[in-house]
Amino acid sequence: MPNFSHLSESERKAIVGFLYGESTETDVITEVTSIQNGKNLFVANCTQCHQPDDSQRPIKWGMKPPVLNGVSDWVNISQFKRILNMGPCYMPSFAAMEDKNKEDIYAYLSTLESSYQNVNYRTRRGCRCGMAMR
Repeated sequence: MPNFSHLSESERKAIVGFLYGESTETDVITEVTSIQNGKNLFVANCTQCHQPDDSQRPIKWGMKPPVLNGVSDWVNISQFKRILNMGPCYMPSFAAMEDKNKEDIYAYLSTLESSYQNVNYRTRRGCRCGMAMR
């Protein structure tokens, strides 16, 4: 489930009321920037495997998916969308995700300080991915 911390208390209550079939209203309109939307989408869809930066907990199982801060240092937006659509190697496909949301995730990751290392890797199946491995 995505993070709803960007919503106000009245907006969260309105959602809960709606889910319980109550008649609720709110006059508050939340403006979410592309970068904030990208962060929310990243947390909801990517953090089970990927880390936004090196400060997070190390993954201790199987392959270590790349840390994605500064993704724009090694792939452009077209390549990023292609990676999300194809679900290379061990990654699921996000082809159903709207392009705008993919662009927002890319924009968020591009704002993070890069610790990119130019290291190619092979997966357990031997296929080559266009992303860096730590």
